[in-house]
Amino acid sequence: MFALQRAHLRHKLFAPKRANLRHKLFASQRAHHRQELFAPKHAYIRHKLFASQRVYIRHKLVTSQRAYLRHKLFA
Repeated sequence: MFALQRAHLRHKLFAPKRANLRHKLFASQRAHHRQELFAPKHAYIRHKLFASQRVYIRHKLVTSQRAYLRHKLFA
């Protein structure tokens, strides 16, 4: 009975019109993973995570600044 219900729910979640629910489901899972990352024993992983994010953000900033300067130059 419960297995059937679970299968039904799973099917519902993965139906296209349930995209929002599916998004919510994965968002909550992501939140859970984020919580796990913030546990003290995961300090090293957290460090790694933020280091990679910093690099990415710096890259984004630099490229956007470059684009802005280029725009100014050719405007």
